[in-house]
Amino acid sequence: MGMYTELHFNAELIKGTPKQVIDTLRHMTGQDEHVPDELPDHPLFRTGRWDYMLQSSSYYFPTSVASSVDYDGIANAHYLRVRCNVKDYDGEIVKFLDWVMPYVFADTECLGYYRYEEDDHPTLIYKRAIGQERTETQTPQARAETVRAGTESPSASVGEGEGVQSGQEGRE
Repeated sequence: MGMYTELHFNAELIKGTPKQVIDTLRHMTGQDEHVPDELPDHPLFRTGRWDYMLQSSSYYFPTSVASSVDYDGIANAHYLRVRCNVKDYDGEIVKFLDWVMPYVFADTECLGYYRYEEDDHPTLIYKRAIGQERTETQTPQARAETVRAGTESPSASVGEGEGVQSGQEGRE
């Protein structure tokens, strides 16, 4: 057995996202069985579960896997949709987010979350806008109080490390 972490993530990819990235995502989502000839040079691709992590599922979460990367001809953009849960023993989820974020078209909106099966609260995923760095961690409740008090813009990004906001205190 083992512990699972669920991941829900939705994003538009930037125009000009390299074909290698699209092909790798299509393989990771199970839309293409062919492993790309050349993999990106990133720690994610040195983990044991990278190629099927976006297709993984368990009975610990009440959802089914629904991961895809699709092209919308009207918007002229690729969209990445991820809903899965995986044994995150090698930090695959954070490594995946670190690898994919440079290709995500977003400013500060929430792009999704991940949640360990024993946690009550998810970790929210943001792509930070340049110049909006913060060093302290805030829970969603504390951030809401800060916004209500008028000392922070509702669109400002908060987090521990790049791209995530902790919703649970004390878990590594």
